[in-house]
Amino acid sequence: MRKITWDLSLLAWIATYVVWGACTGQHDLNDEDPPEDDAGDDDTAGDEPVGDWIAVSALSNSTCGVRSNGSVECWGAADSQITDTPDVAATTVATGWAHACAIHEDGALDCWGCFGEDYHACDDPAGNFVQVDAGASHSCAVGSDSTLTCWGDDTWGQSWPPYGEYVSVATSSTHSCGVDTSGSLRCWGAGLQVDEMPIDGPYRQVATHADHSCGLREDGSVECWGCELHVYGGCEPPEGAFAGLAVGTNFSCGITAAGPVECWGLSDDGRTDPPQGEFTAIDAGEAHACGITVDGDLLCWGNDDFGQCSGGETYLEEDYLDPPDESGFDCADQEPNDGPLPYEEPLVPEAAQVCSSLLSGTGLSDGLVGTLEVINPQGWNADSDMYRFTMAESGVLHGSLDWDSTYADLHWYLSCYFEDEWNPLDWYYLSRNDTPSNKPEQGDSNYYLSAGTECIALILADSGDDGMGYRLDLWVEPS
Repeated sequence: MRKITWDLSLLAWIATYVVWGACTGQHDLNDEDPPEDDAGDDDTAGDEPVGDWIAVSALSNSTCGVRSNGSVECWGAADSQITDTPDVAATTVATGWAHACAIHEDGALDCWGCFGEDYHACDDPAGNFVQVDAGASHSCAVGSDSTLTCWGDDTWGQSWPPYGEYVSVATSSTHSCGVDTSGSLRCWGAGLQVDEMPIDGPYRQVATHADHSCGLREDGSVECWGCELHVYGGCEPPEGAFAGLAVGTNFSCGITAAGPVECWGLSDDGRTDPPQGEFTAIDAGEAHACGITVDGDLLCWGNDDFGQCSGGETYLEEDYLDPPDESGFDCADQEPNDGPLPYEEPLVPEAAQVCSSLLSGTGLSDGLVGTLEVINPQGWNADSDMYRFTMAESGVLHGSLDWDSTYADLHWYLSCYFEDEWNPLDWYYLSRNDTPSNKPEQGDSNYYLSAGTECIALILADSGDDGMGYRLDLWVEPS
């Protein structure tokens, strides 16, 4: 514990992390077994297929596929609303980080998801298209007239393709690549994939991801580039002829000319251990891959933390602290409480909105409810909300901040006015322990507070959309 000093060091945030788990065996999306019974299932045990598959797309923590009747299905991480598929008859589908796009049978585009995005990746253009690929926050599509259209985030120039006629396109986070009608590779945006792009073609397909890209030449040979230091082997394809390519995080896979899939690179989670069989299509995500066999079966392998291999839906949001039921006492944000974050020391309590009804000693959670009208991703010199309240009972103060979008980053901070045997009466910043960096952001004061203690909760964001709504639940664990 220390006296408040409102500088950037207090407000440093921890980058979001994902802990990968292993996916044992392969998963068959054609049968009706529960996922735990899917390992190695090849539909030979009496399962009834529920439809042939004609297209598959895997990226990040979700997967989408198209059945022979044109229906689109998506499974895995559901926070971005990718799994809320449109009712269309499609020929192909592309899955991005937080959105997906499908081409209708008539060539029209339909994109969905994008919950929490502000890059217009779901603003699908009009036209007639034959191929589409979705990246982190942008997409590109090849038209029936070979023109290339990109839309969404263009921070790095990834949505501004060179002029020309194209036969295929692949997108990632900060760059995109395409093959033009002459067989030449063309990459745009930022990163080693652009700087180190090979020129020896001709090529017929390109596949790309955040850390590397691979191209398939007309003679079936594969060339990969962009792997910084080449430590995982994702840029070291085996010899031989291939008929299709897929690139994931630090690994790559290809359909050999004979039909089986071969993968290379980082082998964690079984991502480079494909099932046996002959395949017609393949795609790869962060740490999993999926392919369609010659019989129309859809098989996935690799990481399955979110059901991206075995099916189903998983939400990334978790209530780690299991907040108690709400008391019904909420303190709503009132203008003009919004303003830039004050860096004065000590914090001026008069700048905070007073919430007299909070923490009423009911054993339930009270809420701070408001909206951050202006969010500046480059720093904290934007809207911030401060609330002042009094502890009605003694104990450890807990908090859980939730907001409108999984793909934004909000924070809450706590300071209280008190004294003890080590510290004179003053305002003190209380660090919160066990606070995860993802949504919701939770933690506690890590300090016993007496009834009657005044505290201030400050809420701000370093990423997200203007007008981001939030709720901070507060409750006391009596001592």
